[in-house]
Amino acid sequence: MVDQVQKTNPVVPIATLGDRRRAFTRLLCELVIWAEDTLHVRIAFDEVTVHSPRAARLGVQRVIVQDAVHIPASFHHQGLAADLLVYPDLDGDGSMDDYLSDGLHPIWRAIARNWESRHEKCTAGIRWGDANHVSFGEGSREGELP
Repeated sequence: MVDQVQKTNPVVPIATLGDRRRAFTRLLCELVIWAEDTLHVRIAFDEVTVHSPRAARLGVQRVIVQDAVHIPASFHHQGLAADLLVYPDLDGDGSMDDYLSDGLHPIWRAIARNWESRHEKCTAGIRWGDANHVSFGEGSREGELP
């Protein structure tokens, strides 16, 4: 039987890369809505799909460049990972201008727990020290979240 995503939504197959990307996108959108409604934060996407190698412009020339930020096996290259920017109102003044850079903040743990509860393939990067990273099918979920 094909692995499937089933939460409150219809069953979604995840047999192909396209299936997994669509399932990841839907789950990610649900996570953002949950976090904004429940944790009273605002979320922006930072990096999602990162193409490597890719063509870039250098003046009038086109050059081929490699991703020098992510590891070669990064799920960003498959469109199955995202880095989130979380904007809370930490000081209570109603302003959400600064994103949460403290990876140990409890908001990140709440997001990680919720993300991993959505599907057995949902993995939170907080497990390896990358709190703003979520992915679909990457890494191990053994043990408790930090």
